[in-house]
Amino acid sequence: MSYQKIDQSFVDGFNEVFISHLSNPDIESENAAQKMLNQATADNYAKISRIFDRLSLPCVSREDFKTRMTEAGSIEAYMKPIIDEISKSLLTPDKSRINDEVIKAIGVEQYCRLVNGTNIAKEEDKIQIVPHSTEHASTEATELAEKELKQAEKLFAENFLQAILACYSGCFNENNKVPENKTQKELFEQMGLLKDAIMREEQIKGIFPTGWQEPGRVPENLTLKEFDEQAKLMIEKIQGAIKHPQKEQLWELLKDCQALYSRGESLLKDSNNELIALTEPMQKLGIRAGQTRGLIFNLKKPKEFTPETLKEKVELLLQVLEHSESKLDNESIILAPIKNLKEHLGNIKTQIDLYSKEFAFQIENNLPIPGFDDKVLGEYNTAIKEFMSAVNKEEVKKAIKPYELGIVKLILNKLSGGLFFASAKNYADSCRNMKTELLEMKDEFDQQPQNEGGLQLNQ
Repeated sequence: MSYQKIDQSFVDGFNEVFISHLSNPDIESENAAQKMLNQATADNYAKISRIFDRLSLPCVSREDFKTRMTEAGSIEAYMKPIIDEISKSLLTPDKSRINDEVIKAIGVEQYCRLVNGTNIAKEEDKIQIVPHSTEHASTEATELAEKELKQAEKLFAENFLQAILACYSGCFNENNKVPENKTQKELFEQMGLLKDAIMREEQIKGIFPTGWQEPGRVPENLTLKEFDEQAKLMIEKIQGAIKHPQKEQLWELLKDCQALYSRGESLLKDSNNELIALTEPMQKLGIRAGQTRGLIFNLKKPKEFTPETLKEKVELLLQVLEHSESKLDNESIILAPIKNLKEHLGNIKTQIDLYSKEFAFQIENNLPIPGFDDKVLGEYNTAIKEFMSAVNKEEVKKAIKPYELGIVKLILNKLSGGLFFASAKNYADSCRNMKTELLEMKDEFDQQPQNEGGLQLNQ
């Protein structure tokens, strides 16, 4: 049975405030919802994935999170019930778009602008979004417009759910900082004010001088609790000294303040590093969800390669590249990226063969293999990124021919599981004559099972 626990405090807090948050007219504050909406365009919804960043919501403690992660087994399994629960408030039951209440909160006109639609509802409080006027368009053009509207609404909804990942990560980080972090931050701010006061008193121009620090002013056995107490007293002293500045006193306070701040930084290091380690999987999942179309609707842990599975993948990709290369002439704009990827994969296959001999026992018993992730899998990931970048260059998108596009689609589907089509709309905007073909390819690919044996080569 799949993991079902929900961070109820976060979900309840979100449901209480998200409508007022979305409808808040503020367009000046950093990451304000309406500001993000104004900056988003029909061709780029990236800003939408930060639309809930300003929310400050309760969530589980570090210890609860660690326990739950052990139970869930992966960050995907942990976040899925949270995303599924919140999607009930944000999306329509079939998850095809955000619901009417959310559309009204962000603004019907705003929503229509972003999905290239028009609200034709007769009643003021009703919503019925259709494509822009297709009154004199052909049947084919009308069907394409309706199809594009549905795709735009689905992608817009997807970015809303991705915003939950960023929101949860931020709230978890803020809620789980130890209180002494706040004190340390205030101490740092006061240190800046001290420096400003000294520069005024001594008429120093430019950069503040260095070499004055004296870390020995604070004992090494100072505890975190003692740091917090002394820092609060230090802040009061600094505020008083700045009101009636005396050069010698300011310097002494600055040295004491810097020594205390450095000691606090050292004491807080372990706690902060642990918090970073706990939030990192959330952030990585957010990045992966932004790169992989549709992932947010069905969170799953990514497949982890072993030498055997990577070898199978590489061998299949080499077959695809060999077959693709035979269909291209020497002038093809995609020939060089294909040859480069083929060379990398050949080297990787050779390395895997060596690993299979040297670490046969570890492979057979499913044990960790020294250097495999960093060397072999690292080179594989680098090769893939280089190929993706090469075929995504503007000069390639402008010059690519239809049959070459088909070859790129074939390769990218195997490399990324559909990652290329996460930006199919932007790609199509650069290649207007290919837009229909790209969207059709996307639909066909979405209907196919995502498995290793799904590719059939025509020899």
